[in-house]
Amino acid sequence: MAGNAVTESERELHGLRFPMPTEPLRFFQPERGIGTAAFWDGAQAGELRLVRCGACGYWTHPAGPRCARCGSADLAPAPVSGRGTLFAWTVSLQAFLPGLQPYCLALVQLDEQEDLRLTSQLVEVAVEDLRAGLPVEVVFVDGAGGLRLPFFRPLR
Repeated sequence: MAGNAVTESERELHGLRFPMPTEPLRFFQPERGIGTAAFWDGAQAGELRLVRCGACGYWTHPAGPRCARCGSADLAPAPVSGRGTLFAWTVSLQAFLPGLQPYCLALVQLDEQEDLRLTSQLVEVAVEDLRAGLPVEVVFVDGAGGLRLPFFRPLR
């Protein structure tokens, strides 16, 4: 294959955009538990909440029973800014659910802490604009059954 040959996948990606959904998205309902309730309650309220250690201030996601840095059990949910940078991404062209459009699965590094990352979807962006370090902000998208989902879009 020639070095400049364009693959079929690259042709499919050219000009692809990931718009803000206009209808509630169908997703599996998340399991609410001791480690996830604050996250989903925050999303319902339009706020991104993660767990922070009261002893050392370290943010932990996903939440666990103890601080990943100091081992303290003094953990509590707290809001984060919802701003960060695009750390990594992949584009899914496969519709795993009927009617699902191509989407961009993103790993976002939040501004609060260097190793604090959240997996989400990226919206309001074109494939050509994706790059590591792209500044992003959280935006909440309605899902089926009243669920609100934290997605990210380029910082405005």
